[in-house]
Amino acid sequence: MTQEGMELTNIQIKVTNGSIAKLREFLVGSILCGYEIPNKQNLGCTWELRFYFEGKTSYLVFSSDVESAGGWEEFGYLKCELIPETERNDSEDIFKKVLIENIAIESISLLINVEEDIEAECGIVIRSSEGKEIIISTAPSPGAVSVMAPFSIDEYKPEVLIEHCTSRAI
Repeated sequence: MTQEGMELTNIQIKVTNGSIAKLREFLVGSILCGYEIPNKQNLGCTWELRFYFEGKTSYLVFSSDVESAGGWEEFGYLKCELIPETERNDSEDIFKKVLIENIAIESISLLINVEEDIEAECGIVIRSSEGKEIIISTAPSPGAVSVMAPFSIDEYKPEVLIEHCTSRAI
């Protein structure tokens, strides 16, 4: 319960084809080796971000969505989906793939936007064994994500500033 006696509304990250535990199991110990975004978009704001991993037969897709918290208030939350490579069905010219220096993933945390009686899981922080961080969070554009990473030169434009979020290891 909050100070005003109202129950806390929790808007959780949505993991299609699994759970947050399955996402953690997939990521921790994996080696990120590339990403894809739609052509003409950048990591500052993209409708879809795909991560590729060394030796894995599935890739991970990030996007976002919004959920009503009552009235006119809406809060963004992160969406993730593990997709087998065999189910890839878009044409080669829609996405641009970028290979990056391998990043060994050691841990992940959720970024959580807490406002009054709402708690929305709006991002994920991926940490490497070398101390590198990748942050994927909701962007102001509906459905989009913004990325801060060692391999990005684009401006990070999150919906909620990191300093206004809490973090929870998963």
